[in-house]
Amino acid sequence: MGPALSRLANAKQPVQKPNEEDFGFKELFSGTNPAVDIIAIHGLGGHRESTWKADDGTLWLRDFLGDDLPNVRVLSYGYDAAPGSDRRVAHNTIRELADQFVNALVKERTDHPRALVICQTQTMASDWKLRNILVSTNGILFFGTPHSGVANEIIDGIKRVASGYREATTVILNDLRANSFELETVQKLYGQATSEKIKTIFFYSVYQEKGSGKMFVDYHAARVPGDRDAVTEGLYAYHRDMVRFGIRNNNYTSVRYYIKENVDSASEKVGAKWVTEDTLRSAVTGVLVSEYTPREGIPSTLGPVPADRPQLRESSDSVRGSPQSAPPNMTSPSESSKAPDRRVTTKVNDFGIKELASGTNPIFDIVAIHGLDGHREKTWMTKNGELWLRDLLPHDFSNARILSYGYDADTGSKERVSTQNMRRHAEGFAQALAMHRKNQPERPIIFIAHDLGGIILKWALVMCHSQSLDSKCDLRSILASTHAILFFGTPHSGLDNNILDDIRHMASKCAHKTDVLLKDLKENSKQLENVQRLYLGISEINTIFFTEVYGGKNGRLTVQPHSATVKGDRKAIEIGLHADHHDMVRFANREDVNYKTVVQHILEYAENAYEQVWKRWATEASIRRIVTGRGPPKRAFETGVGTTSGREMVLYRPLPAPTALLAIEAPPRAPTAQEELFGGKKPIKQLVREKI
Repeated sequence: MGPALSRLANAKQPVQKPNEEDFGFKELFSGTNPAVDIIAIHGLGGHRESTWKADDGTLWLRDFLGDDLPNVRVLSYGYDAAPGSDRRVAHNTIRELADQFVNALVKERTDHPRALVICQTQTMASDWKLRNILVSTNGILFFGTPHSGVANEIIDGIKRVASGYREATTVILNDLRANSFELETVQKLYGQATSEKIKTIFFYSVYQEKGSGKMFVDYHAARVPGDRDAVTEGLYAYHRDMVRFGIRNNNYTSVRYYIKENVDSASEKVGAKWVTEDTLRSAVTGVLVSEYTPREGIPSTLGPVPADRPQLRESSDSVRGSPQSAPPNMTSPSESSKAPDRRVTTKVNDFGIKELASGTNPIFDIVAIHGLDGHREKTWMTKNGELWLRDLLPHDFSNARILSYGYDADTGSKERVSTQNMRRHAEGFAQALAMHRKNQPERPIIFIAHDLGGIILKWALVMCHSQSLDSKCDLRSILASTHAILFFGTPHSGLDNNILDDIRHMASKCAHKTDVLLKDLKENSKQLENVQRLYLGISEINTIFFTEVYGGKNGRLTVQPHSATVKGDRKAIEIGLHADHHDMVRFANREDVNYKTVVQHILEYAENAYEQVWKRWATEASIRRIVTGRGPPKRAFETGVGTTSGREMVLYRPLPAPTALLAIEAPPRAPTAQEELFGGKKPIKQLVREKI
């Protein structure tokens, strides 16, 4: 979907029709010795440049990717998809538009057959040119694509807008209705094409549109169930702004991560696909490969990155840093001529992972996640600006990397509110953390979760556990590395109705409000019961339940002690903190009695984190071998929990193939790099305590 959908918010806005010279391919960035092509194609009522351009004129496909991935070529394709115009409109079907696109792509890539899906129906005896595109396709990123269609009321609204122009067409709109025959057919054929191992990312918008209050393409329509290796991720933007980045915010960082992941794997994966394809063609035609494939070999590397390449900026301003350049306008299309609304971008740019302390040769990660109506920094900050995760904790744990995760858990806002439930938030959290830990997936984790953040964390760990062993196992790595969790006032069995009513009353004063999360936080709700049952089935994690001792301004405890704890967990500890619900995660100095209590328990867990996570990874490796016939990714044996002198440490040695899952122990081995660093043969607990 393109700008035409977003203009439903203001029916007087015209649906702009691009000039005919804007159709076809345009090279936005030529690249330096490009090894991979990145190809962008807009949606309904879109344009090959303005669809991807922020209100400040930034065209991220050219201005950002050109800096961050200099060894790629970026192309954008334009076509006539306007439902109405004062000039003329095209009456092409989706299939006819696809034919035009793929034929144009073949011509564009004649001299460079380096890296879609429409060519699966080509037979082995036909022209190879169309199949070449499919074989060279390594990944697809879908942004708000209505795979199962658009709601009838949205389609009817677009038709009403288009009917106000001299010419209008309903050909494409009829095919875009929910569960139309055309969509079902293309999805069935596409499912066959995905056997070619195309890495797929489904992005969806988490915000309802201004004015209409509707989701133009909801979560279910924006994804295709059944692809176990596909990733589904929400972007904190309206439908129109999902593909417009004026600064390198969290949305752009996520998109760039998946693009780079595909670029980095393109050489190996596409090369392997071409070996198979060449073999099939030779068998069918009897022609040697060299006689019909004059293409150049795929480069094995993307080449060095220029030393002066601009670095990715932080997704939000540091609390003590200087302000960044002006953020883009994130308002609706009908307000695009107005001055940028900086309040909106401030909220959006505070989502995702932020590193508060990098640590010195870090040997474990501390990951914090806030709760309802929280913020990745302000939740943990005192009134005088003391952020203990950044300002205090690094003094006690210099070898810890400290991360904080932000997400939109607002129940009321002047800007916008999210439509995501707890499970969707958890999905986003797990994926963001896996991305951030990609180079150190076995490093032990100690989680700090406040309020709703604890529920989100439990859902995330359940999802990590349920990830298929045949997948890349990036999410399973989080569960295997989780050593301890500190829950602060988490309502495991829900909130009292009076507390929920107070929250709703406060939210009602805001321009935008939602009770999506509040419904699931009712006492003993099905969502809470489900996540608790599933979590207990996988949890052998060291746990502390911190409860609040004092009530809030109304004198009531926000989370009652019986809800802030989980009965039956023999490895858990229950501790009361002398603070109310909000101040239980805010410490002014290192002499604070509550801070001392928290630090003491983190220290105890840090002492045996390496040993316990080592055993957990050994078990995980054994399970993967038995189920899949292979161990974890190679990095699981070679990537350490820290670095010294610029070289990676070894977390554990490869294990021989086990005959059973019981009593798996480490085989005899030479001292690891960690043991050498910490002093040789001393007990590991003593070594870690001395180092910290």
